[in-house]
Amino acid sequence: MAGNNSDTIMEDPSATLFKGLRFAFIPSTEFSDGSIQDLRKDVVRYGGDFVVLDSDGRIQDLSDVSHVISTTADFPQYSDALDAMLAVVKPAWIPESIRKQKPANTKQHSPDPHMFMSNVVVCCADIPEGDKEAVYGGVLAMGGAYATGLSAFVTHIIALDLRNAYCQKAIQKKLRCHIVLPHWFDVCMKVGAKVSEDNYLLSDPVALRSGPGSPPLANAKKIHDTINGATSHHPEQETVARRQASAVFKSKKLKICKDLELSVHLTDNIAKVVEESGGSLTDDIEATDILICRYRDGPDYVEASRAGKDVGNLAWLFDIIRSNRWRSPFRKLLHYPVPRNGIPGFDKYHISISNYTGLARDYLQDLVKVTGAHLDRKMTQEDTHLITAYMDGAKCEAAQEWNIHILNHIWLEESYAQCEEMSMTNPKYVYFPKGTNLGEAVGQTSLDPKAVEKYYTETAPPRPGVVKKSKARPAAQTSTPVAQKTRRQPVEGQSAERHPVEGDKENQTPSTAGRGAKARAMAKLSDMAPDMAKFEKEMKRVGGVIHGRDRKESEKRKRSVEPDAEEEEEERKATPPKKTKSKQGRPKAVPVGKVEREYWLMVTGYKAWVGNETKESADKMKLRQLGLWVTGDPRPDMILCAPNLIRTKNFLRALAHAPVVVSTDFLDYALKHHELPDPHQFILSDRENEKKFDINLTQTLTRAQRNQGKLLEGLALFCTGNVTSGYETMRDIAVANGGTCQLYTGRSNMNVSKREVKAVAANTESQEQDPYGEGDKEYIYLISSRERKDELMWPKFRSLAKNVDMIPRIVDVNWLLKTAMDQKVSRVEKEHLIDEKDS
Repeated sequence: MAGNNSDTIMEDPSATLFKGLRFAFIPSTEFSDGSIQDLRKDVVRYGGDFVVLDSDGRIQDLSDVSHVISTTADFPQYSDALDAMLAVVKPAWIPESIRKQKPANTKQHSPDPHMFMSNVVVCCADIPEGDKEAVYGGVLAMGGAYATGLSAFVTHIIALDLRNAYCQKAIQKKLRCHIVLPHWFDVCMKVGAKVSEDNYLLSDPVALRSGPGSPPLANAKKIHDTINGATSHHPEQETVARRQASAVFKSKKLKICKDLELSVHLTDNIAKVVEESGGSLTDDIEATDILICRYRDGPDYVEASRAGKDVGNLAWLFDIIRSNRWRSPFRKLLHYPVPRNGIPGFDKYHISISNYTGLARDYLQDLVKVTGAHLDRKMTQEDTHLITAYMDGAKCEAAQEWNIHILNHIWLEESYAQCEEMSMTNPKYVYFPKGTNLGEAVGQTSLDPKAVEKYYTETAPPRPGVVKKSKARPAAQTSTPVAQKTRRQPVEGQSAERHPVEGDKENQTPSTAGRGAKARAMAKLSDMAPDMAKFEKEMKRVGGVIHGRDRKESEKRKRSVEPDAEEEEEERKATPPKKTKSKQGRPKAVPVGKVEREYWLMVTGYKAWVGNETKESADKMKLRQLGLWVTGDPRPDMILCAPNLIRTKNFLRALAHAPVVVSTDFLDYALKHHELPDPHQFILSDRENEKKFDINLTQTLTRAQRNQGKLLEGLALFCTGNVTSGYETMRDIAVANGGTCQLYTGRSNMNVSKREVKAVAANTESQEQDPYGEGDKEYIYLISSRERKDELMWPKFRSLAKNVDMIPRIVDVNWLLKTAMDQKVSRVEKEHLIDEKDS
């Protein structure tokens, strides 16, 4: 580890630019060791420090890092770095910060592929004020930035007339920026990708032309970069392209499944390349780290998925070999094993494709095949769907005449990603912006791991002969400890094989009942149809089933990932049970999904789950068998599990509900011994971080119990979109503590209910909730960054405070984090004040 250069005294204020910041550099093919060394020198020169990765290329302790520098989001600890509220940025962030002599906007340099506006700085000219706020808010949410005035850093000017002063200035000074119509922004947000500006340039906007005419061809290079190596789920090639030696498979064991039906020659070639990359092939599924297979079924697939191993297909393996870089098999739709029988319901569809060319067309054609639909290269009246990039051509005209569904590729991609058919009534699936070729947005949808787990991992029968004991189920010793959650009865068109009815034994493949049994079951199902229809309607409604004691709680929080016990009871009532073969007087084996809940559990910062979603899913199912239901939403009377005292979003949200806080040793014990330990024997003790954050965890939990989740109730709280942790994180923390947090975009006429604020202040009894001794609820807070664009909004925020007769406090994110961690509204110290005028 390199330390700060303490032997040299630097008077230049710029030497403290990175003071207190610690960086971790993630190498990749685009980020060489030489480039890393140069940036490390810059970091040290300007007062910062860096950490060295361990032998496996991982960050040893995320809490010891403030910034992660990477060219890609494809590294194992990416999601955990975000959970720990670390700034993950591209290498260009460092020289940009040095050039500005202040930390640059992190969102604008995010490597997240979903942040498609990360390189955009937009400036609005002559468009309505309301539209400006919508544009600025959308650009910020998608990783971009905005400028209220024209500068050399602006990349896009949104305007309606070239005669506007901003446009004329940009033309005269020959600024390298696009002058586009607002339509360009609208299309980008609806499609979920950055489309070409060429059709929306204000000098000659193709999108506004009237009359027939096909849009220009999509950007071939952009499509190539997006789906190269992922256009087929099973490449038909007999050689493996080799590149320079790498350690991408270092110390890894791979198993090649027989369902790939590879030739001996190709298998030998793969073995040689894997060995050259530091790995080896094996036939032992328990010893393997990576499984390569074709279909989402079979004992090897099920066991590897439940054990949290990496599972990919041949296309994924070839892509890693070609690029010498690890990436998640879930990143690309065709990099993960395909369903043997396709997506339920697609087998009755005949799909034709139009207006997609090159790699995009090859990719969509293979995607149609793996969904189980029939691909028709020449459209006929028997076709049911037409997938097109834009509304033009003979196929589109024929489809309208023959009443064939016309959709864009997003419907096909999201149906496959969610493992079920998406509703064709969704407006984004029938959206064809004029003058735009949607082919540019192909391949930007990722596979949903939760959906794969739901439909293929949980419901699959275990490997024959595998028998383990589960303390939570003493009456069913022959079943595996892996959870098989209750399912609703399959609706028409769905495969019963992938949706087993409740009551199926885990160690027995579903059997076919006789005609009499089927008739009785159908009769019973018909009687229950009205109730089932109501239940299904409620499940589709935002917020889920709301009734009884859960109504108030449901109004305040999003629905948990794990279903509530009452909801599962409704499912069991709505699903006709399958007939079992239990003998009289012999207790029936209780399905694993029916284990009663002992505790709700929220986990954050658990290293065993870092970058390993499949292991996380498998462990969650095992914990569920012990009565531990893992949730993503904070609840009363829950357990919070963390390695130490950390300031992650989930940790801070959970503290508001005064949970039992345990160390991750609690999880390790439960998973190792297959039994539920006493959580009070694993209470988290972290004196070092208590001192670091200046809190006492015991006192925090006492205050949280007294606050009852209402710490920030009535507090006037606003946040800009440029803060390091993101506005959404600040909002979620505030909501968990009973408050609200509005996005502030520079308006001085926003509604602030002072009457409600004073009412809460009048009910304040604790001095901790009134640090100023005059009713802290009369203060109005703005959480802001030190960016110039935020600084320009401060005068307007002060005007807003003056309009509602309140005292402004402009603070950094650490003030809210400290407040949530301490469970009391902290006095705004100078270290948290951003503007000296508030001191």
